[in-house]
Amino acid sequence: MRTLLVRCVLGVVCVLPVAASEPGQPIDCSDWVSVEPAYSCRQFSAMPCDSDFCLGSAYDLNGMPRDHAGNHRAVNNEGHLLMVRRAQTAERCNGGEQIVMNLEVVRYDGVAEHTIGFFQDKCSGTNVDQAIPGFREAITIGAGDALGAGTLLFDDKNGRLVIPIQSHCKGSPCPYGDNGVFWLAAIEGFATTFDVLQTYTPHPAQVGFRVPYMPEGMAAADSFDTYWGDLSTVGNWGQAHGLQCHYPASPPARGDYLTVADPLPSPQPGHGYYYVTAATYQGQTRYGRKTNGGRLSGRDPAQLPRCSGD
Repeated sequence: MRTLLVRCVLGVVCVLPVAASEPGQPIDCSDWVSVEPAYSCRQFSAMPCDSDFCLGSAYDLNGMPRDHAGNHRAVNNEGHLLMVRRAQTAERCNGGEQIVMNLEVVRYDGVAEHTIGFFQDKCSGTNVDQAIPGFREAITIGAGDALGAGTLLFDDKNGRLVIPIQSHCKGSPCPYGDNGVFWLAAIEGFATTFDVLQTYTPHPAQVGFRVPYMPEGMAAADSFDTYWGDLSTVGNWGQAHGLQCHYPASPPARGDYLTVADPLPSPQPGHGYYYVTAATYQGQTRYGRKTNGGRLSGRDPAQLPRCSGD
């Protein structure tokens, strides 16, 4: 049996399947369904959250009211537009009386839309548990009311989209309050600005990451080398072993999702493995940073052995 707890280290994030929340409970990250690989949801704030960052704002930067369908956009490191929207599904609750909808996160590359994942409404007795972009309050526009949509934020350094969400009930009474709860969801797995952020998945066992906008601060990457080593040797990079070398076959594009198969056996009790990936561009190799006396600098590439996949 593979011991994930001791082998997922040094920047490698373990992604394990989780059960969805129960009907009658607020929709949260356990309800996230990933359509494209590597995207995951993490609860960024406490639930409930009463900060203005969670509640959003009913007005835009010009002081004009936002409408319910405004679907504020963000731009990721690949230059694609991101937005959230409520989309109707074919499912219905309560004998067909109530429509089930998805809160979709959508990426637009200028040619086609791609839904990367979604939160789906849940049927709960006479109620429907819903997730909608974080609205703060009803405001009056002429003779009607509209809701102000929360602003999306793309964290380009860490490659994540932060979304204010209102999880609430459609129906009455709602077990978690008439207005539901507000919180922030961080959708992770986008290309970062500089760092290679690796993710470990157990089935099949592999390490994966998205190619950053500027890998390790370089203009691009010609190839990558992924190494592994025993935890007891962390910092002594000369003892690292090549896991996969000089990949992919042609220079990758930013945002490409690359995976490396991990055939290593489970470590013995008390031991674990680390993984580190180096980027090479025009003969220059970089593989992360170190601190010395509070000062940050790149790791010495001369300490890393030549990758041969042994």
